[in-house]
Amino acid sequence: MFTIDGHRTVARVGNDHSLASGFFPAWSPDGAELAFLSPLGRLVVMRADGSRRRTLTRFPIQQRPAWSPDGSRIAFGRRGDLFSILAEGGGLRRFTRTKRPEGEPAWSPDGRHVAFTAAGGIWLMDADGEHLRKLAGAIGSAPPGHRTAAASCSRAAAHRASSIPSSG
Repeated sequence: MFTIDGHRTVARVGNDHSLASGFFPAWSPDGAELAFLSPLGRLVVMRADGSRRRTLTRFPIQQRPAWSPDGSRIAFGRRGDLFSILAEGGGLRRFTRTKRPEGEPAWSPDGRHVAFTAAGGIWLMDADGEHLRKLAGAIGSAPPGHRTAAASCSRAAAHRASSIPSSG
């Protein structure tokens, strides 16, 4: 795994050649650490210089990790549900337990909410997994007077993107 600084200098992260097969890297909010999936799909965190490497999960995860804004927790998807874990390890918390697959967690800037995709829509919950609510369906929705982005992947539309006025 490599990092590139602002001057486009490429540097190897760590000395372990197995790191080159890691994937889904995600920077911590302060830029001091990287979270990524190991070749076995386990969540790993280490400093940007390759030191303090620690494996946070003993089981594989399937999605890109997402750091909380304060850097204390990392959210991820596993077997269709969402979880978070302390960035130092431990404190595993299961956010969801549903029959629909959820993924792509994203923390709100204040760390109070987590948005994610599920069942063709965008959902939101509190950072403790409570107060789950659907924000948008497959097409999405916007407040009155705004426009909603939509994409079509049908053969006839040939991946056409458009915006639709919201009637509220």
